[in-house]
Amino acid sequence: GANMSIVTGLESFRKYPGHIVSIQSQCPMVNPAGDTMSFYMNQNVFPDMNWLRWCWRAYLNLKSPVPSDAPKTMEEALRKDSNYSTWNEWKGKYSKELQRLIDPTCDIPTGLDKDNAPKIIVRTNLADPLLDEGKKLAVALEKANAHLTLFEHKGMHCSIGASEDPESHKFMTLWANTIFHPITQAKSQIL
Repeated sequence: GANMSIVTGLESFRKYPGHIVSIQSQCPMVNPAGDTMSFYMNQNVFPDMNWLRWCWRAYLNLKSPVPSDAPKTMEEALRKDSNYSTWNEWKGKYSKELQRLIDPTCDIPTGLDKDNAPKIIVRTNLADPLLDEGKKLAVALEKANAHLTLFEHKGMHCSIGASEDPESHKFMTLWANTIFHPITQAKSQIL
């Protein structure tokens, strides 16, 4: 869901600037290789690392990884049983326009620093295999000077948390305001 949200929002902004008010991407999944440190460190929490890798293989029709020997380096450990090789083969066959529909960080649209650009909210969680992917997305958006708010929570994948958690309350309030404030503002201008 978070990948579709950010891809759809950014592509819509690219084609129809000024028509997208906000984009919210919670625990975005943008790296089909599945070979980051957060995948490795959180491999046994929900969602399971192997299941996430399988999702990308099913979605992109990637080949299953070839079993490898015990890793000798950290890079080998991160790539063991990942989609690293098949994802790189896939990228070599397709255009940047198609690649950005999978991994929007490879081609962030220009103009995200303009007044008519959407407000973008990215939310990550420390105990989530997708943590590094959310950070990668945030860095790419920051480089584009996007109107970005990054929420880094201590919970697990997509855990919004209890209403008494101040950070979750800030996230929910900001999200509601980016969705509903423009509508309220437009109605008040009509009245």
